[in-house]
Amino acid sequence: SSTTPALSVLAPVHDYVQHFNDEATAAFAADNPTAEEIIYQSFYDVPVTKNSHVHPSVLSGVHFNNIPSHELALFVGMIVVCLRNISPARRICNGTLMRVHKLRPNHIVCTRWDEEHLPPEEREQITIFRIPFTINVRNVKAARKQFPIVAGYACTINKSQGKTLEGPVTIDLRHPVFC
Repeated sequence: SSTTPALSVLAPVHDYVQHFNDEATAAFAADNPTAEEIIYQSFYDVPVTKNSHVHPSVLSGVHFNNIPSHELALFVGMIVVCLRNISPARRICNGTLMRVHKLRPNHIVCTRWDEEHLPPEEREQITIFRIPFTINVRNVKAARKQFPIVAGYACTINKSQGKTLEGPVTIDLRHPVFC
């Protein structure tokens, strides 16, 4: 629900994080049936050479750690985490937790999670645009242009270091953590 605390699950590997974030997003949608939703599809810039060519449909099915998926399902009110240093001076960096407020075709408006205690009019509005992420598939470098955010209900144990986590936190230890 909209009261679900951010980063309620810590997992050792990205696959588990993706699974927990998918579950939390589905639960958010079920708990908030009137929440506005948009599924954003990425754009690709794929170089074509005479020796190699990767069709964008191949790229859309490939998942990479720390790069948003081809399809990014977002709801107004959900918690997301920033994947890149967008504006360090404004404290919008890799790992910054935010709440989604507006979904537009070419941008998303969020506020920082650490400003939730402030009245809405005092929270800084953060506009997020799509950015290019360099990916490598079959030895071909391409750019996936997508919003640099993903659901923010789970993260890896490594990414949680240095964060202050509030409320109950689940730590998934089914996979070896410290080898």
